Amino acid sequence: MRLDVSFAVNKLCQFMHSPTVAHWQVVKRLLHYLQHMKSYGLCVSKDSSLEMQCFTDSDWGGDVDDHRSTSGYAISRPFNNSVMGRELCIVELEVQPNKHLVVDTCHLESPCPAPPTWDQMFSKERVDQAKEAINVLMKNANVIFGGDMNWDNKLDGHFPSPDGWIDAWAELIPGEDGWTYDTKSNQMLSGNRTLQKRLDRFICNLHDFRISKIDMIGTEAMPGLSHIKEKKVRKEVKMLELPVFPSDHYGLLLTISAQ
Repeated sequence: MRLDVSFAVNKLCQFMHSPTVAHWQVVKRLLHYLQHMKSYGLCVSKDSSLEMQCFTDSDWGGDVDDHRSTSGYAISRPFNNSVMGRELCIVELEVQPNKHLVVDTCHLESPCPAPPTWDQMFSKERVDQAKEAINVLMKNANVIFGGDMNWDNKLDGHFPSPDGWIDAWAELIPGEDGWTYDTKSNQMLSGNRTLQKRLDRFICNLHDFRISKIDMIGTEAMPGLSHIKEKKVRKEVKMLELPVFPSDHYGLLLTISAQ
């Protein structure tokens, strides 16, 4: 991940439909920068602190496209205990003047029923990662924390969110299961063992905004696509032709609005 060029790439993407010579010059400048910076990186030794520092700047009215303030930051912070290399990705956005929104995503430690040790559930690691993330984020007034939490209430208990934090799905659609991993409805997974879990979540703490809607997306197969999966039934190996969905997990789309 090259956070040093994320803003430049984001701005360039806004003009992909109608690029000009000026945009092409920016692309060449960006490629020139990457060519000369490819040997630079962040080295973290085993004795280094995992505390990440981030620097930011503001250019008041300097954006020639909309003449608004351009400020904020983005960091990627590794979890202290992850054997899978999981990390917390944090972005701060100035949504309205003097009103900032911190958006965070992560992929908490996954259950891993595979060698070298079968049925490695990693529940303790997952719970500790959730607590670590909340501890990092709770100082902010407006937080949306979402991602593949791999969370199982029966195995992991209730999500360790402080008072005032809400689970967007449970708050807005309390009567529905919200299974984002569902081998019954997602036919792409029909060759797998039966499993229905609400693994993906949005955990929110908002003072200047409110959650107004949440939708499950990616629930339809992609037209004209299929794939072949081997499945062993008793002693016979069968070749299953299965549809292709956007992902093995359904996605969640959260809508927020001003208070």
